[in-house]
Amino acid sequence: MTVQTVSRTTHDALAIRAGDPATRPWHDQINLVIAMVVVLTPLWTTAELVSWFVPLGVIGFLVAVWALVTSSSRDSEKAMIAVGAVLCATPWLGGFSTHAGAAWTAWIAGVALMVFAAVGIIRSGRP
Repeated sequence: MTVQTVSRTTHDALAIRAGDPATRPWHDQINLVIAMVVVLTPLWTTAELVSWFVPLGVIGFLVAVWALVTSSSRDSEKAMIAVGAVLCATPWLGGFSTHAGAAWTAWIAGVALMVFAAVGIIRSGRP
């Protein structure tokens, strides 16, 4: 390992810790925004059983922050896929599958979380 490689690696690590937006993976930033939308979903849905959105949105937000801080670790991406899968299932688990607005919000947000987390796994290039 050369001195230049070591200094570049140290610089990259410091840039990520310092919160340099250029070093943050775009797919994790999108998942962070999706999670915030999920948390706020009860503000515009009329279904009575949308209490699933807030805790799942908070969990999704925390996992997205984890992914941003660890520069898209595979474990954080796998956790986000799990959050997205649970979010997709919430209309049936929560009994609001007949409420179109809430159900479609859960399905679209859940699929989007899973897709962007899968992009993170693919882009990481690690087995």
